Amino acid sequence: MSTRLRCLTIFLFFIVWILPSAPVLAGPPGLPPLQEATSTSTPIPSAPSPADIINAVNNLKLQHGLNALTAHDVLMEVAAEQANALAASEGAIGHDRPAG
Repeated sequence: MSTRLRCLTIFLFFIVWILPSAPVLAGPPGLPPLQEATSTSTPIPSAPSPADIINAVNNLKLQHGLNALTAHDVLMEVAAEQANALAASEGAIGHDRPAG
């Protein structure tokens, strides 16, 4: 794997890892916040899809006058494989993972 591709893969991994915890404003500045439901059961939020993350990054970049990202099929596949490997190893980062 080339150095550039490896760097892009690492960058995408960190974007996927960091962005879900970052707050994202999805409306105009004057929009009031959503009210929480008052039901007794709290629904479990689903994980954002890669498209959701790319859209959130692009919205943020466009707000700051930067060009939008485009998805690259090969990089998305490599990032998915890396994410699956991390999930299987319970988040162990490095070359030696408990699962092999």
